Amino acid sequence: MKQHLKARNTRQRIKAEERRSKVLANPDTPAKELAAALTVHPRTIYRDLIRLRQDLNAANITEYQAQRAAHKQELDLMLDHLLQSEELTDAEMGKLFREYKADVARLLGLNAESRAVVAHISAPESSPPFLKFKSATSGLSDDQMESVYAFARSLVREYKPTAKDASWFPEPMQPQLTEGEQPDDAS
Repeated sequence: MKQHLKARNTRQRIKAEERRSKVLANPDTPAKELAAALTVHPRTIYRDLIRLRQDLNAANITEYQAQRAAHKQELDLMLDHLLQSEELTDAEMGKLFREYKADVARLLGLNAESRAVVAHISAPESSPPFLKFKSATSGLSDDQMESVYAFARSLVREYKPTAKDASWFPEPMQPQLTEGEQPDDAS
């Protein structure tokens, strides 16, 4: 079994290296076109480009930095040429400048990867039973809380499946007025 996995990993590594060499051989081809030609997802091409950039950086840092500096100079020259153009409107100039900044940030590796996690959390701390328990046990020491837990465990109970009824969704609490405050809707 291990021999099979080892051979499979080797085939995958060879396939990835072949794909990366094709990516290197076509530097001006957009990633989506390369992905379609190589029958992989465009994200795979982007990952390959990141890996190639890291490999190049690790292999020869001075050459890599020189190439980056030369590329930055080319971008700067293009920007200077565009800024001197009198044919562009302010809107076009702004768009080109934003594109220039994005290209420089990407070149220098300033763009952090962004990932998002979305979570929907219900707060049982606002349920009436929890609030009642919290009110009844506030101010108790840790030892007293342990006796409360021991007492609760000792109670005889009948199993009831949890039913999500209206008590799971309590009404919003009305704000409490402090002394001297008047309700807003008083006329």
